Amino acid sequence: MTHIQNFAEKNNLSTEAIPAPYNNSINDRKPVSLHWVGATINTKCDEVNAMNKSYMDKLQKYVHQYLDLWDFFGVIQVIQKGEVVFERSGGYACLEFGIPNHVQSRFSLASVSKQFTAFAIMLLHDRKQLDIDQPANRYLTSNMKISDQITVHHLLSHTSGLYNFYNFENDFFGEENRLSYSKDEFFAKYINTRPTHNPNEQYDYNNSNYHLLAWIIEHVSGMSYDEFLSRNIFEPLHMAHTTVDDGDKIVDGRSFNYVIDYDHYIKAPYSNEKFSIGAGAIVSNCEDLYKWYQCLRDRKMLSREAHNRFFRENLNHYCYGLEHSYIYGTDKFSHGGDNMGITTYMQSFFDEDLCIIILSNKILRPE
Repeated sequence: MTHIQNFAEKNNLSTEAIPAPYNNSINDRKPVSLHWVGATINTKCDEVNAMNKSYMDKLQKYVHQYLDLWDFFGVIQVIQKGEVVFERSGGYACLEFGIPNHVQSRFSLASVSKQFTAFAIMLLHDRKQLDIDQPANRYLTSNMKISDQITVHHLLSHTSGLYNFYNFENDFFGEENRLSYSKDEFFAKYINTRPTHNPNEQYDYNNSNYHLLAWIIEHVSGMSYDEFLSRNIFEPLHMAHTTVDDGDKIVDGRSFNYVIDYDHYIKAPYSNEKFSIGAGAIVSNCEDLYKWYQCLRDRKMLSREAHNRFFRENLNHYCYGLEHSYIYGTDKFSHGGDNMGITTYMQSFFDEDLCIIILSNKILRPE
């Protein structure tokens, strides 16, 4: 039994997700299981009203012991009822200059970005500029047409049935995603192919759905995806540290992404971020993500009907840009993200007023 398992057993924590035993050589370390860390934090915080100093010391000791094993690069922040109850930063924002990560560091969010895309669509729905139950083709340009059976709702809930080119049998990763970006060519080569199943038959997590949603936002609003989110979400919520990475923009205070290649660190492989817009590409920090959490908790900016649709569970417990589960006797809305050197995870327990944010800029190199 490892000391992690021993500590978990003594403190009545589940050990199901604990990684296998490790040793100190860097190539044998396992990546942090962010879902495990988040679940552990919530387990230790689910009765916050009864927490005392000893209780919180136990939480901090556990998480520090766990993360110290994995040479963690990134930030963890836990906020309960407006109070920061746990905070940890580690590793480097820039290895080349020895600049460490800190709580204000900005990180690529990868698929945690999807909830912002979904929310932007619901803003347009609320304003009657589109109807999510109508065919997506109504809101796409004439040269980007998909099956008329696919509604905007199907895109939001990953039930469109569109072909999923992220299954790695294609030449997108490591080849196409490093090239110059053309929206028309991207659509024609990777999205406008024969669907794998009919809409609403099954759940299939597919970035193509959210690329199309970003293009719908642009076509309906007459703004770029970046401009629409900035004007309608980031600026109203005073999220001054949040932006869309278009691959060209200088983003102050952003942590660079790294991977472990056997026994040493290397830069994350280059990827043109324009290929991620809609499905990823947002950069933010803990401070701004907590403002976003407050927006969702307090149901700001949308009508009651639109909020209910946004949070409604569909196939496979997926809402719109968020996953829903009932755990520890309360509702949890969450989403993770991973990409080249990026691992992120955000959990929201609105009834408990508990927000858990984990942002990391280092992963093991994919096999």
